[in-house]
Amino acid sequence: MRTGFVDPIFSAGVFIAMRSAELAAEAIIHAFRRQDFSASALRPYAARLHRGVAPFLAMIQRFYEPRVSRSVLQSDPSSAPVSRCAVGAQWGGF
Repeated sequence: MRTGFVDPIFSAGVFIAMRSAELAAEAIIHAFRRQDFSASALRPYAARLHRGVAPFLAMIQRFYEPRVSRSVLQSDPSSAPVSRCAVGAQWGGF
């Protein structure tokens, strides 16, 4: 099972990776106990993982909206280089 990309700018990636591994281990142990490795038996793992990752993804998607990222770029001149990197401005378009 895979989840998707989570932006490293917000430093959540390592936590999410570790937590998803814990959840996967629990699901695997449960599958062994029941001797059921079907997709339907593993759906609760996928659902728990999605519920945990969804708030991070929502925040990241919101941050990268042009209106929000432009606001970040214009807010504090001293943070401009970091902000420009965070929103991908080094590739142009902002």
